[in-house]
Amino acid sequence: GNNIAVGKLATQISTYPSTWVASNAVNGYKGPVVDVPHCSHTEANAEPWWKLDLGGSYVIVRVRLLNRNIVGNRLEDFQVRVGENSDISQNSICGRTTNQLDDPPESRSITVDCDQPITGRYVSVQLIDKTQHLTLCELEVY
Repeated sequence: GNNIAVGKLATQISTYPSTWVASNAVNGYKGPVVDVPHCSHTEANAEPWWKLDLGGSYVIVRVRLLNRNIVGNRLEDFQVRVGENSDISQNSICGRTTNQLDDPPESRSITVDCDQPITGRYVSVQLIDKTQHLTLCELEVY
């Protein structure tokens, strides 16, 4: 199926540096990360989150994250949630919660398959049990 995330409304707990805004993760760019910020980036928050509002309800089966090619270990022990509630803690967990990079790891791609299809308007990524920066270079929703 098609990625339904591009251009949708994204928010995050905080933004640092100022140009690494939440919407960078749904701008459709999946190339190398160079000087121009193509990723979202938060401050070092406790359990930082990033959230996507799809603008309507969809049946979600898979979320694919594109990790940063440096300090990629920051994206570990994360949780993807999907649901109808703008309060992400109320939504259902989609798939596994730990980072297992797909092969080859150079692709920086992490695929999270929901155990069963989840109907929802909101898709979120949150680091669990840590104070850290959350960086997403692209997020795709299927």
